[in-house]
Amino acid sequence: IVDVVPTVGQSVAPGAIPCKLPYAYEQASAAGDASERGRRHSSQPYSGPLAGVQFAIRLSDPINLGAYVSYFPSERDVIDPSTETGARVIGKTSMNMLLIAGQLRLHFTGSRTWHNLVPYFYGGAGAAFDVSSSPNCFFDPAIECQLFPRERYDFGVKFMGQIGFGMLWLPFRKIGFRLTVDDTIWSLTTPDGYYDDTATIFPIPRGSQWTNNIQVAVGAYYWF
Repeated sequence: IVDVVPTVGQSVAPGAIPCKLPYAYEQASAAGDASERGRRHSSQPYSGPLAGVQFAIRLSDPINLGAYVSYFPSERDVIDPSTETGARVIGKTSMNMLLIAGQLRLHFTGSRTWHNLVPYFYGGAGAAFDVSSSPNCFFDPAIECQLFPRERYDFGVKFMGQIGFGMLWLPFRKIGFRLTVDDTIWSLTTPDGYYDDTATIFPIPRGSQWTNNIQVAVGAYYWF
């Protein structure tokens, strides 16, 4: 994560984060890893890398309000719910996730550090999109084209919630490092074709199920 926070040439008290403005702006880029937890649903994406950008404004010494966008390219299983013989999983397809959310952060030490550390808690809410291209079964048959339309999974747009913990480390006056770990949740729905008379899958997944996705990111940031 690379953070940039502007100041206007004011002095910094010992032990303080080098920014004492009532409103501070932050730009960030993030890189890390997202992993599903438990794969409780057959259409849940596999673990993979993520990258994103973030913008935040400081509302008070301990509170920051921000918005971020991240991209999580992954894959998921393609399930044939009506197969009579053979494997239920017939292959994999892309599931590239675009995550957009607002975020509220609470710095436990306010605008100061504790032994050059600033622990913080954050929560967020927004939307998750699957931006993978839909299969064109006429011009470019994909593995999903082996399924009836009612059996094909479509993620669509889902509400996304997030809760996490972060730690800032400031070994220098203007340069620091950040580690964040959070749990991002969204729901996965079962295609209608799973409930047709021709379906042989058992047990049938629940119609809608919340899933957990753990995200870990590290990086560096600069204050000026």
